[in-house]
Amino acid sequence: MVEFKLFEKPLALHLYLPPHSCHPPGVIKGLVMGEVLRIFQLCSHDSDIDDNLSKFFRRLLDRGYQAESLCPLFIKAVANAENYLSLREVQRRKIKEAKAEANKRRVYLKIPYHPSDISRKDIQHLWYNLVANPDDSRGDMARGEEVMSLSSSLSLSTHHGNVRI
Repeated sequence: MVEFKLFEKPLALHLYLPPHSCHPPGVIKGLVMGEVLRIFQLCSHDSDIDDNLSKFFRRLLDRGYQAESLCPLFIKAVANAENYLSLREVQRRKIKEAKAEANKRRVYLKIPYHPSDISRKDIQHLWYNLVANPDDSRGDMARGEEVMSLSSSLSLSTHHGNVRI
């Protein structure tokens, strides 16, 4: 029987995003969800899964994340991974096809991210009320799901190139 373990380069530094970076809050959720699913998919034994989840959790703590904020994410990510991997391939394919179909109806809004700006939730609420479900006085506008892409501000090297002084 073939057995699999997660491979890590010996010199890997595991420099995950620090908790107070200027990235949108969903980035850490995506990191945890993706890494947990990866661990579940690549490890053959439950003991290896537990060991790798513990290492990942400790590494995030070492980067400055708080256990109180990580625990709910890990609980949700483990449940998601177990649920996804319990599905048959046909069911997984149907889920992917449904997501691909939903992506065709999406409208993308790209805005720069800043922690003090209006929240994504407020923007989504405005989208829902003004565009996706307008009242009859505005007529029928585009129907679809809005997806927001938040970008970081440009760095000095973007404007001036990498200049050595």
